[in-house]
Amino acid sequence: MCVNGDGDYSKTLENTSKLVAKILKDEGLTIYDVVQHNYYSGKNCPREIRAGNVAWNIFLQMVKNAGAVQQPKPVTDNNKYRVLTGTYSTIQAAENVLDVLKHRFGWVAYIEPDGKLWRVKTGTFTGAEAAKVGANKIKTAKLAQVTNIVAE
Repeated sequence: MCVNGDGDYSKTLENTSKLVAKILKDEGLTIYDVVQHNYYSGKNCPREIRAGNVAWNIFLQMVKNAGAVQQPKPVTDNNKYRVLTGTYSTIQAAENVLDVLKHRFGWVAYIEPDGKLWRVKTGTFTGAEAAKVGANKIKTAKLAQVTNIVAE
């Protein structure tokens, strides 16, 4: 979203919510696939939403109201899974990944030693599909080239 100082922020929100709803419909995605730019970039974006001038949940409701948004499939796999990254040669590299998982993604995660190397292990996901989504987020954010999903 981009608004000039003399622009109409409410209209920008409305237009953006319609565009996001269209993209979700066209791509077969759900509302749970919508994330803030900050999620991938770390930038303070969208600034007005992140500042609380419009609550994120209000924007997501605008997206839902703007179009036919697919509902997520109900979880039928109640098994617990964790995602493990590949190994890192330094503790600092693992700590950098851990920082992103905890602070940008909001996940529970920790570092565990693997011989002279280090790996990051997430908290549990319910269902294999949720764990796959988590593993893909890690790869998309270029935090690890290799991930493994393990059953708990």
